[in-house]
Amino acid sequence: MAGRGPGRHGQKVAWSTLHGLATLQAGGRLRPSQAQARLDLAHRMLTGSGTD
Repeated sequence: MAGRGPGRHGQKVAWSTLHGLATLQAGGRLRPSQAQARLDLAHRMLTGSGTD
């Protein structure tokens, strides 16, 4: 079936991660001073970078 490969799952995980961060931040539930650190962590987790 088209659109059901492993790449599709990765896209959903990436989207839900970013959407969750944006929603929590917009609702004032996350400290603004830690915004970049959260994005950096999400990037490392989603790309596997920095895991040598």
